[in-house]
Amino acid sequence: AAKAMAAKAMAAKAMAATASSTSFHLSARANLGFRRLKTSTSAAEASPSSKLTQVLATASRAGYGRRRPSTVPDCEPATAEEIASLASFIGSKERLLVITGAGCSTESNIPDYRSPTGAYSSGFKPMTHQDFLKTEANQRRYWARSFVGWRRFAEQTAPNDAHRAIAELQRESNVWRHITQNVDRLHQVAGAADVLELHGSTHDVQCLACGAVSCRRRLQRRLADLN
Repeated sequence: AAKAMAAKAMAAKAMAATASSTSFHLSARANLGFRRLKTSTSAAEASPSSKLTQVLATASRAGYGRRRPSTVPDCEPATAEEIASLASFIGSKERLLVITGAGCSTESNIPDYRSPTGAYSSGFKPMTHQDFLKTEANQRRYWARSFVGWRRFAEQTAPNDAHRAIAELQRESNVWRHITQNVDRLHQVAGAADVLELHGSTHDVQCLACGAVSCRRRLQRRLADLN
């Protein structure tokens, strides 16, 4: 609840900066309503709202029946009424700000943080930037863990139906701006453009000495060669 309130507060600030913009926070429960919706939509319906409903429902049905990754929190699926309401909401807005968080990537086998199956629930404690800068020992520890975990996080994951549907909504001009708290870049892999990465990305590495930015994948190969 606290995370949702923080996201809504951030969206409210964006609305204040652009008076005519509209914000919408993607809830962990609905994930834009993409999770295993048991409904059908008629392709013959031609209204904008019906088209949006079809995009959302098609994405949902594509995931129905698959084995759920262990990273997906246990929750009720979105109802047909919730999908229709969301489609109506999106279709009625001219400048829609979409904000996504960790819940959007759980079906890509990336855990969130605060759910019962989240990273914090397993005892994981992330290293803060301040701790990273304190000592060389902390930096070595960080990179040792990052080197081991990189393949699972970046090379064994792929966009899910939520990422693809958001990209589709953007291509159809239903999304004005897109902000993500995620660092996995799965939105971009799915085809989304101009995504503002609020917390940066694990796919870029910046040198603390000279400020040069390099590709994380190349650094992974370099770490493998050196170790």
